[in-house]
Parts: sequence; C-alpha cells; structure tokens
Amino acid sequence: MRREMTDARGGFYATQDADSEGEEGKFFVWKPEEVRAVLSPELAELALLHFRITDRGNFEHGATVLESVVPVEELAKQLQLSQEEAERRLAEARRRLFEAREKRVKPGRDDKILAGWNGLMIRGLAFAGRVFERADWVALARRSADFVLRELWDGQRLRRSYQEGQARIPGFIEDYGDLAAGLTALYQATFEPRYLEAAEALAKVAEAHFWDERKQAYLTAPVGQADLVVANYATFDNAFPSGASTLTEAQVALAALTGNKQHLELPERYVSRMREQLRQNPMGYGHLGLAADALVEGAPSLTFAGTREAVAPLLAVTRTTYAPTFACAWRDPAAPVPPSMRENFEGREPVGGQGAVYLCRHFACEPPLTAPGELARKLVPRGT
Repeated sequence: MRREMTDARGGFYATQDADSEGEEGKFFVWKPEEVRAVLSPELAELALLHFRITDRGNFEHGATVLESVVPVEELAKQLQLSQEEAERRLAEARRRLFEAREKRVKPGRDDKILAGWNGLMIRGLAFAGRVFERADWVALARRSADFVLRELWDGQRLRRSYQEGQARIPGFIEDYGDLAAGLTALYQATFEPRYLEAAEALAKVAEAHFWDERKQAYLTAPVGQADLVVANYATFDNAFPSGASTLTEAQVALAALTGNKQHLELPERYVSRMREQLRQNPMGYGHLGLAADALVEGAPSLTFAGTREAVAPLLAVTRTTYAPTFACAWRDPAAPVPPSMRENFEGREPVGGQGAVYLCRHFACEPPLTAPGELARKLVPRGT
C-alpha cells in the first residue's frame, strides 16, 4: 500500500486492477517453474515450501497466490538449517522474487484520491499504529488526513474526489462519515486536537445536510439534491461500511472525547430507528453494531492526565487490552485546553504528581486510577 498506492503528497489512491495483460492475477501469481527460473535450487526449494507453490496451485491455471504457509521454524527443521540461516535465505528469495515481479506488466491504477476511502485508511492505520506501536503507520495516517483536509475540505463542505490537481464532486454521506471516524481514530493515536476539531466540524455539516428528520435516517446524497430521481438512504454495512454507520461511530466517539452530550442526540435516534434491522440481521450492520455497543455502554472514555512520560504505562494498557467501546483522550497539564474539550478535561488532573486515568461512562467518572494493573482489570468486559 505504501509503495503502490500512496500519492507523494500523502493521499491514498482508489484502486489497483486485478488483471494485467488481459489475465486476472497475472502480475501477482507464481508457478513452480517461474520460481525455479529466478532462484537458485536451494532458494527455490525453500520458497516453494514456504509459500506452498505447487503444480496444482491455489488459483486459476495452476498458478499460486503467495501466502506464508510453512513458518520459518518448520522450514529450518525440514531443510536442516539453523533458524537464522532459514530467515536469511527466505529474505533473499523474497527480494529476488520481488525484483523479478517488478519486470512484469503492472496492473492499472486508478489514482483518484477519495475522501471516504482515505478516511477508512486513516482509521485502520491510526488504530493499528496504536496497538503495534508503529509510529510510521500513524505518520501515514497523518499525511493522508492532512492532504484530505487541505485539498478536499474547506471548513464548510467536503469534496469527494481529487485528481490531476482538482477537487471534484460534493461529498456523500460515506465521505463525511468515514473521514470523521478516521479523524477520531487519528486523534487517539496522536492526541492532536486539530483532528478532533475537524471530525467535529465534519459531523455537524453531515448532520445538517444528510439527516432526514421525517425518516429518522441519513440520505446517501445531501437533502434536496436536485438531480436525483429517487432519494437513497445509507443503511447497510456491506463490503464498505455505510456512511451513516461510520458517522454514528464518530458521533459517539466525539461525545466521549469532548463530553458534549449533544453528539449523542442523533445516534440515539438513529440506532433506535434501526434497532429491529440490527437485531434481525447483525451481519448486515457491523459498524452500526459497533456504534450501538459504545452507545449502550454510555459513550465510555478514558482521559489520561499528566505528562506523556507519566501516563505512558497507563496508555500501554490500552494497546494490549481489548476494549473496543472506549475512546481515549489525553490532557497535557502544560498545554492549553482546546475549547472543544474543556468539558471533558474539567477536573482531570494528575494525582500526587503521578499520571492518572479517569474512566467515565454516561458522562460520570470513577475515581482516578494510577496503577496500570487496576486499569487493565477495569477494562475487562463485564461478566468475563
């Protein structure tokens, strides 16, 4: 993704074709004789085992889509090598296969930069960057967010697409929802208030332009758009999540992070409106289910107070404990309080010079915690 699908200015491109030279997968797949033509016998043997490349293949025409099937430890045993030597040979085989693949005809690429799809990438990279402590992934998310906010968002309306130096097409609900959700995730990875403020602004515009009061649901396109034959509503989470679902996720997170209960007004109404559909077909509303989960839990939040060094052990707990409904904020005592977070940060101070965390549900907080072990116990889902 970083190599093939990232614009020099930070945005992520839309798609890459599956086929090249008129054949699906041709650029990516391998046959045993192609591997042997590129690698020495010893490296070929290792690669064929590791990726399980066989004469039968796992794709069309006897070709194989590479997957890491046999782990390095097992390879070392089978080939009577040390693990270090097996790792060295595998790295060399991968390098040579990649160089050979680069000489093939590459699939076409659609280099449009879409606001909503970049929002999904921002969200995934920001969350994964937190969990795996990958600052480079968070940096990719930040560059994408900065590009989209600079080129597609003017503070009032969001454009959907950027290509050849031009922003085009008014944004749909998925653009607003996906980007707002991505930015709330990015705030939690960077604790930079500007991303939370942008998410809040996007959510407010989306509420004003896509919410249908009569239907108690979100339209796909803005209310009153003249060129539509039939008004469509964004409901199902399919291959891509519904913009209504991601916007609802963002609104609940914004409520948790800012302490502003008004952010829950539409999520409560929309989830109530969709309750029966969600109960009867949960697989069709995955992201809405995530939003509903956090909503039922009372928009739970963790607010960390203290220097970054002081709260680091507490923050580490959130990387290793599965607590999907919680949103995380950080108050740096040395920094001014952002206006949008004044309500949430009020009274959130370090305790006795130690970093502290305030666990809140339904906008009411428990006494602060200073021990990582205590926090971990509190985050374990109830009833487990």
